[in-house]
Amino acid sequence: MQNLRGINSKLISSFKESKLCQLIKENPDRLLACIRNNAIGIYYNADRIAMVSLAKDGNLKCEINSYYLSDFYLRENKDTREAGIDETHVPADIVTSFEKIKKNSDLRSTPEKKAQQALVSATNANKDSAWVCIDIEYRQSTKAQSTLVEANRFTGRFDIIAISKEKPYRIAIIELKYNDAAIGGKSGVVKHLRVCLNLTRRNI
Repeated sequence: MQNLRGINSKLISSFKESKLCQLIKENPDRLLACIRNNAIGIYYNADRIAMVSLAKDGNLKCEINSYYLSDFYLRENKDTREAGIDETHVPADIVTSFEKIKKNSDLRSTPEKKAQQALVSATNANKDSAWVCIDIEYRQSTKAQSTLVEANRFTGRFDIIAISKEKPYRIAIIELKYNDAAIGGKSGVVKHLRVCLNLTRRNI
C-alpha cells in the first residue's frame, strides 16, 4: 500500500523558515502541524484549518476554506453555518488572520475536539511521557488502497496516532470519547473496537 505520510526536504526547510511555523511554535497548546502526502496539515481545536504545500514555483502555499477567513463569527445566527470554498493563500495570510480563524473554528468546535487537541498538546509537551503523538484525525486514503478490492478497504478514521519514544517501538491508536453518550451509536467506542479487531485479523 502506498505511504501517504511522506514529506520532501524542500517543504520542510521552507516551512521552518515561515512565519506560520513560528506561530505554531509560539502556540504549542493551540496549534498542531501533522504530515500528510507532501503537505502539512495545520490543526486548531483538532480542526484542520489549513494545508501547506509547495506551489509549482517552489514557494509555500496554503489551502484554506473561505469559512475560516470570513466574518461569520460576527453574525447573530450561528446555526446556519455553511462551508465555504477552498482558497489558496500564502502562509503569512494565515498568521495575520489567526484571530479570525480561531473565532470561526471555535463556532464549530465541540468539547470532544477541544479535549482531543489538549491531550495531544499536553502529551507532546511532557518530556517524561513515554509517548509522542504524531498524527491527529488519522484517515487512511482510499487512493492508497486502490489496488485492494472494496471489501478490504479501510475507510474509517481515528482521533490520534501515537508512537512510543523508546524501542521496541509501539503504536497507539487512540479514539477519544468525551462522555458516556459516545459509547454506542455509529460513532461510538463499540464500533471503533470492532473496526480495530477487523484490522488486526486482516493484518492491515
